[in-house]
Amino acid sequence: QDLTQSLKLQGLESVKLSDKTFGPGKVLIIDKVGILAPLYSFADISFVGGSFRKSVHSVMESAAAGCLTLVGPFHFNNREALELKKQGYVLEMNDSKDFEKVFTSKISSKKLEIQNFVHSKTGVSKIISGKMESLIKTHMPRSPEHPPQ
Repeated sequence: QDLTQSLKLQGLESVKLSDKTFGPGKVLIIDKVGILAPLYSFADISFVGGSFRKSVHSVMESAAAGCLTLVGPFHFNNREALELKKQGYVLEMNDSKDFEKVFTSKISSKKLEIQNFVHSKTGVSKIISGKMESLIKTHMPRSPEHPPQ
């Protein structure tokens, strides 16, 4: 209710997802848990929370959907946020003026570019686990009870 009232004072019309009456020109308030990841695919820009108080939440769902991701100044806990920031796919917001700059500039959608970058990083865990397995086999002491496999 506070959010709805605040938006109304700003001259913005809002609707809750549960009302099922959403449409263009309205701020959609998500009032259901567990559906955030699929919602990112409908957006070009997203803000990932936590980063104005303590530490940013994961930016990977947003980035995997191709969203230009906005975060606050406390995002250094997240390696992916830092890497995506270097590429220009995560933007740091420090105050309302930074948000205003983003939303008044002509940002073209980089959806496919961001998705391609994220997907180029897949498979790293498999590579690392393969190298670790190789190192373990090479450097583990052998005994008659535990022959090499």
